[in-house]
Amino acid sequence: MPSSAKRHAQAGDSAIITGIPRLIDAKTKFNGFIMVPIITNNVTTFIMVHIFEQYDVYTLRDSESSKEVLIAHSKRAKKLPEQMLKCGGVLKELKAENNKNSKSDLFLETLYYSDIT
Repeated sequence: MPSSAKRHAQAGDSAIITGIPRLIDAKTKFNGFIMVPIITNNVTTFIMVHIFEQYDVYTLRDSESSKEVLIAHSKRAKKLPEQMLKCGGVLKELKAENNKNSKSDLFLETLYYSDIT
């Protein structure tokens, strides 16, 4: 459940989270960035990219506690249906602002999902 993920999760963990995804479509209300590595020869640097450039972003709400977790689903894939789903993937770090000192949060990068019927 999203409430459990909020309490126990760390970046890099694999997770399966159950809930109903709701698409966030207002880019002005959500200002999150992901760090994308760029490798040149033996030097790795990171750039901050707005999460909406790579993913469709959803909230996944826990029906019992009403806690939410963000999930990111590739823009190249079909949109997630608004029904009870199990979403599996990897938890990644999300920066709240384009600032190295800002508080970071986690989001689930979905690799697969299945409906619960």
